Order: sequence, then structure tokens, then C-alpha cells
Amino acid sequence: MLDRHPTFDGAEQIFEPDSYTVNYDLDYPFVDTWQGAAFGLPYQGNVSGHYYNIDLYDQYGVPEPSADWTYSNEWLEAAKQSTDPDNGIWGTRISGGGDIHFWTPIAWGFGGKQFISPDGTHTSQFDDGGDQGFKIGVDLIHKHEVSAPTDAQRELAGEFGDLFTAGKVGAELRRGDAKGNAVIGIGDRFRWSLAPQPKGDVTGTVAVHRTNQGHYVLNSAQRQGVVEAAVDFLVWMAGPEMQARAAIDRGFLPCRWDALESPENLAAPPERQDLLVSFVRGEFRTWQGYHPNQLEWLAWRGIAHTAMTGDASAEEAIENAVTEGDRILAQDIDLLNERIERWGRTA
Repeated sequence: MLDRHPTFDGAEQIFEPDSYTVNYDLDYPFVDTWQGAAFGLPYQGNVSGHYYNIDLYDQYGVPEPSADWTYSNEWLEAAKQSTDPDNGIWGTRISGGGDIHFWTPIAWGFGGKQFISPDGTHTSQFDDGGDQGFKIGVDLIHKHEVSAPTDAQRELAGEFGDLFTAGKVGAELRRGDAKGNAVIGIGDRFRWSLAPQPKGDVTGTVAVHRTNQGHYVLNSAQRQGVVEAAVDFLVWMAGPEMQARAAIDRGFLPCRWDALESPENLAAPPERQDLLVSFVRGEFRTWQGYHPNQLEWLAWRGIAHTAMTGDASAEEAIENAVTEGDRILAQDIDLLNERIERWGRTA
């Protein structure tokens, strides 16, 4: 069907494995090129990022974030320096176990590899040092007290919805792309900027979460005789006109390289929008959505959240999250293996 669109070029798309193709990429690092039979095209993406409040850093004498910072050294010290609980100011914000843009980059910086093991049977996010990064995230709330308690953050943010937009956070790890609401909410109340992602304490490198939500051609399109129309719609939504609009509105990450690197997307606010490109082009992890029970498997995040709320220790939360995650992965491992045998792995 893509033959009807001779100008379509998959290389122009920002692509994550197994999002729109039969692409059982189980190994790390991931393949991020267009491979396998396609059943959909990209539409909206997201990527981890790092923001800081320029005015708050200036007020508390915190230096501008550097690409040489590591999580448990300079970044943590900056969070401590900009924490002023008497005035409702926090150095950073960890929203909880469910938001993977807040703590998983720390875990990968301590050696974590990917969410699911190559054989599809194990929740491996906490392996290879990932547990140490998770504990850093927990300690930001309960030991160092540089992040407001998770259950109090919404109330403390008031009308602004989140503490960073409210102007009460020095710097935080969060989605680097979806900032349209923040642009409106912050307005000209304070200056803010993207900042270099801190390096991992163990790896010495940066890794972010990057994923993509696409549009797909389903069997119902064939039954109703509208496959061509569906493909035309997908091509337009993934095309230059629609993705250029995303670069302006800032509601999600554009899924084309030309839109991502366009002057409209690189313009402030916030400052240093060029760093968004480096987040996307750098080392990343993705959801590994090929597993039949992937959506059910995501329940492990809520269990990990119990350490953030203080209802469980980090060790207990990790053990319980992995146990439940592995239980769900095991339910359809035979179906996963059947799919891999039928379609094969990527080259």
C-alpha cells in the first residue's frame, strides 16, 4: 500500500523497534531502523528530558547544569542547594514509580539495560545496577528530602497542576517533548530551560526513555474495504504537514527528523530546545511492546510506586514488582515464542 505514496521514506521517520512493524527485537542495544513488515506508521512520540528553573538557580546560587554532572554528585548537590522547604521550594521532583521519565534514566545510568530480558520472561529493569538507580530516586524523597512527597505534590502545585510549572522546583527529570501546557502555564513568570541529561554514575553515559504512539491498520479495515483510505490517512498523519504542526504546538515529540530539527521546534521557550534533538539522537530504551501481555505487565510500575510513597522499602518494592511482572510475562510466553518462530527476529 505504501507503493501508492512514492515519496514516503521510512528513514525520515523517528522510529522505535516493534512499534509499527513485526520486529521482535529482544536484544540490547535496540535496532532503530525500519525493519520487518509494517502494519502502522508513527504519529506522536515522547522522550525523557531534563528541565531547570533559571531564576530559582540564580536565586540560590546554583551553577548552570553541565553535561559532566552525574546523578549522585553534582546533580544531587544542586538539588540540595535549591531546596528551601520553609518557602515551599524543592530541588527536584520525583513523581512516583509509574512515571518512567523520572527515575528510569537514573537506573540506566547505574547499569540497567532494558525493561524485559532478551528471552521475554523476566522484568529486568532492576538488574545490572538498575536497582541502585531506583533507590537513588526513592532517596530523593525520603532520605535527602529534596523532592516533595508524591502524595502531596498535586496539592502543593495548586492551580498549576505540577510543581515545576508552579515555579517551586529547581530542576527535574521529565518528558522532554510535551511542553505545550507548560509554556502556557509558566508564561513569563520565570525563565526556564532544557538542561543536559546527567551522566550515569556507573556508565558515564546518558540514556533516556523514548517511545512512540502510532496509527495502525487493523483487520477491520480490510473487512470494510477501506485499507487504502486508512493507509492514506496514516501517511498524512506521519507526514511533513502534520508533524510540522506538532513542532509548533509542542504537545508531543514530532516523529519526523525534519520537524524535530526545524526552526519552529528549536525556538524558545524553553531555552536550549536544541538539547531535545540530542535526547532523541542519543542512547535510549523503549517499551519492548512486542510481548502479548505488555499492557498487563505494566502493573509492576504501581508496585514500584509503593517505595516512593513510603509504604514499602525499596528492596520490598523491587522484589514485589519483579515477581508480579515476571508472573504476567510467563502467562503467554508460548505465544511470544510462536510469533518469533513465525516472523523471525530482526537482522
